[in-house]
Amino acid sequence: MSAYQAKDYAKAQGFLRASVETDPTNLRDVYPLALAYLQAGPTEKDVDGLFFIARAANLAQGAGKDQIAKFGKSKYNKYHGSEEGWSDVLAKTATVTLPAADFTIKQYVPPTPAEQAAALVKSKKVEEMSFAEWQLVLSEGAAADADKVWGVLKGKPLQMAAHIISIDSAGKATKLALAGSADDVEAKRADIDLTMTAAIPAKQMPKEDTDFQFEGTPVSYVAKPFVMTMNEGALLVKSVPKPAAVRKKPAAH
Repeated sequence: MSAYQAKDYAKAQGFLRASVETDPTNLRDVYPLALAYLQAGPTEKDVDGLFFIARAANLAQGAGKDQIAKFGKSKYNKYHGSEEGWSDVLAKTATVTLPAADFTIKQYVPPTPAEQAAALVKSKKVEEMSFAEWQLVLSEGAAADADKVWGVLKGKPLQMAAHIISIDSAGKATKLALAGSADDVEAKRADIDLTMTAAIPAKQMPKEDTDFQFEGTPVSYVAKPFVMTMNEGALLVKSVPKPAAVRKKPAAH
């Protein structure tokens, strides 16, 4: 939205607001005003928009009432982070026609990656975490959290599955670049450098862009962009869990 469009949109909001203040029971003005406030951009006013969309749900009749309420609930959930309190807003706007100066709705602010990492370390044993969760803590976590995870992983043989990005069989020991988290599998980005104990025999040589089950011992890592270096690699034949994803929570809009 350009500056000129924003100015025109603000004028339209003002016109609708004045009309609603004159006749607060006119759904034909209340509903458009709610949409105008909820429209993303420089004129967005989420709290007012949520008040008036709830007000519109109270004024509507028939099927439209449920549709507006459902839409308002989804907008509230997105802004607040949960449905908690939505019924209170609906109840308030059944009789209150305009938002008071102190009317507010707390906006959900997603935790930062570091906060997510800290919560993960507190709630889950390192041995029970997925590779993607190790990656989150080691790349985004506070030093103390990263040290706690790395202290458990370093030098310990791990059995896992990853996706093969590339294979280097030129030396005495085969080296593989692997993606251990689902995000990196999708991005085709290696987050594990694995060196086998010896060259993989031709009849057992895996193919690039396939899943690979192995045992490896972590020896070092780089936090960003994240890469874990492993040695003492060995082939596995038994099934192990596939790469998992840890989706960082989106930032507030």
